[in-house]
Amino acid sequence: MDDLIDASREFFHLPLEEKQKCSNLIDGKHFQVEGYGNDPVRSKDQSLDWLDRLHLRVEPEDERNLVHWPEHPKTFRCVVNFARIGSICFLIIAWTML
Repeated sequence: MDDLIDASREFFHLPLEEKQKCSNLIDGKHFQVEGYGNDPVRSKDQSLDWLDRLHLRVEPEDERNLVHWPEHPKTFRCVVNFARIGSICFLIIAWTML
């Protein structure tokens, strides 16, 4: 889990241009959930909470849209895969103990 936190932290410390390669905007204007960016502003009266986020589909594996997955840091994809496998193993162990 520490490796996942480190890889995520490293991603968010990258220059904006690098993070925007994983943008959640199609053609710079149409919002989609997956990718890097901010939540859309739906109205002019909306309270704004600034946050950067990276939303990725991890499961099921065959539905991953790797276009939105960071290429940097180089360890990111491997660490996410390892954390996913670790979570599955933990769930199996917990289930067998019931």
